[in-house]
Amino acid sequence: MNEHRIYVIVPKTVQSPLEDKVRRNRIIRVATKQTKTTVQPVGRIGAQACHVVSKMRLDRFLQHSAPNLIRLMTDKAVTEQQRALDLEQFTHEVTDEGITTIILSVPDSFWLEHVHSLMRAKKIKTFEFIDTNEEYGGGSAKTAICTLPINPASLDGIIDYLPLWVHP
Repeated sequence: MNEHRIYVIVPKTVQSPLEDKVRRNRIIRVATKQTKTTVQPVGRIGAQACHVVSKMRLDRFLQHSAPNLIRLMTDKAVTEQQRALDLEQFTHEVTDEGITTIILSVPDSFWLEHVHSLMRAKKIKTFEFIDTNEEYGGGSAKTAICTLPINPASLDGIIDYLPLWVHP
């Protein structure tokens, strides 16, 4: 089966703030003296996954569907009745797109950064969610990443050993 899936990666703990450093010609994120660790509550982890997938789906809509919607709404050759029917079908296709989403977990922000860098190295399009919750020390922290819908084989060697996210 060659079904595309959305993969979401969430950390169980978030370290913030982190600092960029160059090591071996790569930028990595490292802790500072101000870095604190926040254990993510289960509900917040679920929300982070929802946020990043929403961000990805909005981007997909704007990139692929919005131009078609604009054409549909501005084409003078289309009758109002046909426009209403086409708009209803279009809305159904966009909002009810069935794509399996798999949520995986990593222990912390450092693992999240590592997995994210492996995806970028393979040119896998990703989205990240940056949270500004006060619990992260008043700054911002990357709390989730996700892929576009992708063939699972494209992630071989990257997510092979990541466990499914489960309630502890």
